Amino acid sequence: MRQPTYAALLFLCTLCSTVHCSSDDSSDTASTSAAGSGGSGGSGGSGGAGGSGGSSSGGTDGGGTAGDGAGGAPVTCPDDIEDLPLQLAAVICAKRSDCCRDDTEACTTEVSAALDDIYPELSDAEESGTASLDCSAFDACAVAITAASCDEWPLQSGSLGGLPVDEPACLRLVTPTAGDGDDCSYNYECIDGICRVPDGETIGTCDEFADLDDSCNNTCNPATMFCNEAEVCQARLRNGAACTENDQCESRLCDAGGSGECVAPGPDECEYVPNGAPHCSLAGAPGSRHAPYGSVVLMLAAGVVMSVARRRDLR
Repeated sequence: MRQPTYAALLFLCTLCSTVHCSSDDSSDTASTSAAGSGGSGGSGGSGGAGGSGGSSSGGTDGGGTAGDGAGGAPVTCPDDIEDLPLQLAAVICAKRSDCCRDDTEACTTEVSAALDDIYPELSDAEESGTASLDCSAFDACAVAITAASCDEWPLQSGSLGGLPVDEPACLRLVTPTAGDGDDCSYNYECIDGICRVPDGETIGTCDEFADLDDSCNNTCNPATMFCNEAEVCQARLRNGAACTENDQCESRLCDAGGSGECVAPGPDECEYVPNGAPHCSLAGAPGSRHAPYGSVVLMLAAGVVMSVARRRDLR
């Protein structure tokens, strides 16, 4: 029997909160007593916002077969960059339905809507030359998701921008071209940073991420870092490391009420939904909304909610 045992940061479109962009704000993330083993786990999201990683195909070349969708049909890199959310959702939901429960239709609706929120206005970005689809990265990510063991699914919690598998290519699905100080509208357009858009405006500028051990006055890369108590950017902690809050961990889960360690998501976080809105997020990674000066709006599209974790079906 499946029992809902964990609810992670449920956001409806009627709920809109604000966090600071200058650091990996932990105030919006309650420390969670998470089920599942706290073994060493895999390395999380080490790729950063790699604008140069992989070859950009512009969304029309290459692709090939990259894993199975619902019913075993092959999932290929889309010809149209606007179809990226739906194609990636097909891959994620095939694995989710295999490992969690058979809810492919509902999953596809939920995950594709979340990805639409992460990658808005892709066609406009492609047309303006600020972003393009990397089919090599898509294929590598899709293959890794398809091949993932249910015992290790997902690698990280979808909340706070975690990745489902240990595949850096999943951070490079969209290749950005805007450098530090260049014009941008969304984070996925920035090579190594966030897009800072003034309130009331639609165009901002890319602001590169801080380095490790830099002050949190600059923006820590949320894929790999968090802002520690000393107010400096620190690498996220591996499973088994002592923690007090979720955003300190690569897995995005801290068993603060139990072991006091970073833990793998386990069966209570099986139903992965990509999301990173609580962060000023990296380009090309889950949660790449554009960030107004000093804040990022936590607003998801209507009907998009964070996954209420359910226990895997016993197979």
